[in-house]
Amino acid sequence: MRSFIFLTFLFLSFSVSSHAGLKSLCINSLLPKHFHPPKDSEFTTYFPKPFHKEQGFITDINQVPLTSKNLLEAYANGIFPWNPKQDGTVAWFNMPKHGVINLDPLVNHSKKRSRKLHEAWNRGVREGWKISFNRAYKEVIEACKNHERNPEHYSHVWLTDQVRDAFIKLHEEGKAFSVEVWDKDGVLIGGTYGIYQNGMYSPESLFFNKSEYTEKINQRTGDTKIEYKYSGAGKVAMIAVAKRLRFTGHHFIDSQTVNENTRTNYYAVEEARKSYLELYREQALLTKHIAPEILFAADEPVPLKEMTHPKF
Repeated sequence: MRSFIFLTFLFLSFSVSSHAGLKSLCINSLLPKHFHPPKDSEFTTYFPKPFHKEQGFITDINQVPLTSKNLLEAYANGIFPWNPKQDGTVAWFNMPKHGVINLDPLVNHSKKRSRKLHEAWNRGVREGWKISFNRAYKEVIEACKNHERNPEHYSHVWLTDQVRDAFIKLHEEGKAFSVEVWDKDGVLIGGTYGIYQNGMYSPESLFFNKSEYTEKINQRTGDTKIEYKYSGAGKVAMIAVAKRLRFTGHHFIDSQTVNENTRTNYYAVEEARKSYLELYREQALLTKHIAPEILFAADEPVPLKEMTHPKF
């Protein structure tokens, strides 16, 4: 009798569990594909594990849309939307080596160590340039989108309308911020924008105003070289945000990738994925008391020499 009861109990248990499993399978089959992270996913929601993918490619933005939640989770795990080609197709990447910028060279910008940064800042001081934070985010991102760049970097390709709209939404939600550079007459001449969360600022792009320039002809070769009046304005924006971050206890900026521009002008270096995430988590702990809305509070443009920083 006891054996019969035991077998009946096992049969009923198996039937219930099988029914529940079947129901779960049916429900899951109706969900969009990007709601199914692989079993080996190291991320909490949608991103598949990238380590076996070639050149850091994970998936495209049709499978993982550019929602605010996805963007924030991605950056918290070293993932970012990007397009290293010229076909205009944006996808998600987690590079084997992640770009990092130490703030100290940007803050110090001594002539010996970083001549271009030093010259850009000094020119801005001489000509009365001003700096502000988070006052003209949409204007900055639109200028970055339309900024003509060196085609070797393809920076202008990935900032599509869809990407722009996603980052504007992040800004409206208080997760993305801008830095603006103005000339002495109040004209926007440069800037940068990016995500800030968990103590890490991830600048996405920068620009400088190309409206004023001079053409110089090389007498020996006959080549024409264009010199832009405000070519250092993008660098000044990066220096300004570096100064503010360093003053408030930050040590690094996330540059995602490293190319000739970020390496030579901003001293970006590559860190292995694991090392980058360790830096990210360490900085998050050091800066957990900092409120982004105060760190990037919109303020009136002030001359570079008069720039101050919030205290926490």
